[in-house]
This record gives sequence, C-alpha cells and structure tokens, in this order.
Amino acid sequence: MRLSRTNVRRFFSALMATGCVLSASAIPAGADVTLFSGVREENRLRAFQEQSGQLNATDRYKLYIPAEKLTTEISRVVISYPEAYNGEFDADDIELRIRRQEVPLENVIWNEENLTVELVLEDPLPARTRRVAVVFSNVENPGNTGTHHFNAYIQAPTETQLPPRYIGTWILQFGRV
Repeated sequence: MRLSRTNVRRFFSALMATGCVLSASAIPAGADVTLFSGVREENRLRAFQEQSGQLNATDRYKLYIPAEKLTTEISRVVISYPEAYNGEFDADDIELRIRRQEVPLENVIWNEENLTVELVLEDPLPARTRRVAVVFSNVENPGNTGTHHFNAYIQAPTETQLPPRYIGTWILQFGRV
C-alpha cells in the first residue's frame, strides 16, 4: 500500500496534535507553569495555593517575595487584586513570615473598595531579607474559574510621601484553567 504525501502529512499533523494534548495534560496542578500570562518573567513571583485553587474551598495562599526584590528596607507591603476575583479574605489571618516565623505587624487593612490588602510592619524589614512570604489563611476561594494577578508593592520607611513601588505579580489560578 502506498501512502500519498497528503495522507502522510495528515498522519504526522494528527500525531503531533495528540502529543501536544497529552504533554499538556501531564503537567500537575500548581506546578507554577504559566504560559502567556501577560506578566514578564522577571516580574513573576512564586505563589503556593494549599488547595490548588479548588473553587469555593477554604484555602491558604503563600505569596513569596524573593530577597532580590527587597532592595531597601520595607515598612509596608501592599497587595492589589483584580475586580474579577470574588474570594473572601480574613484580615485576622493574614501574616508576614520570614523563614516560617511570623513578623509582628502593626496593622492589616483589607480595603474591599480599592481591592487591596495592606500590611504595616511594626519594625522595618532589612533589605535583601531571605525567605519572606505573605500568608493568607482561612481564605474562601472564588466560585468562578479563572486566573488572577495579585500585584505586590513595597514601601520603605523613608518613602512615606511616595506611592508604594511595584515589585512583581503572583499568578493564582482557580478551577480547571
């Protein structure tokens, strides 16, 4: 039996398409693989969702800030989230940690109108501090599938007259995206 060029091309096209589908489905949820997010790679921050973004689940988010993003000491961390995100935070269960140790906070302000969460530190955090994480516990995940960008901003004690400085974006996914 002789195969025509057209049939061979169709066969290999189908084989390649099948391989792409199988390869894509082999990536585990929460593996920090994001394609076409619109966020430049150098601005992507690492995030962990304990329940892997399960819809309507009570969850814990660990939002990591790498030491190289902390170029000055900081006294405030501001996180903005998109209007489409309809999850619920518990302001009493938001903390800043260094190496799993809680950092004393003066205040945590969840401003639902401006779509921000602000952490005000009791004492400034030194520049280049390693293993910093903002931990949101007791979060009610949104009920709709989607990808949401949480933007991170920091402010030094000497910059109180300036707006907080953007340092990166955490990409959180909910449901089967």
